[in-house]
Amino acid sequence: MKQIDDYLNQLYQGLNSSEAKESKKEMKMHILEVVNELKSEGKNENEAVKIALNRFGEKKHLNGGLYSLFNSQKKLQVTFLKLELLLLF
Repeated sequence: MKQIDDYLNQLYQGLNSSEAKESKKEMKMHILEVVNELKSEGKNENEAVKIALNRFGEKKHLNGGLYSLFNSQKKLQVTFLKLELLLLF
């Protein structure tokens, strides 16, 4: 799903640490889970992707937070981000 990959590539632009790469994979899995859930509720794939990405949030806001988070390399912040993302879904 190109839209999801494009979204994540923009979201993680400039972030190349192993933690950022792992987080990107996890985010993709969460987004795909939401897409599949929405499809099972009767949405077509395009609708499901659009809704899932809207639920996930604005790229510019998330990118700034992710950039600070991964550049500081604070493990505690990574844990809080993961918990926060889990709460969104």
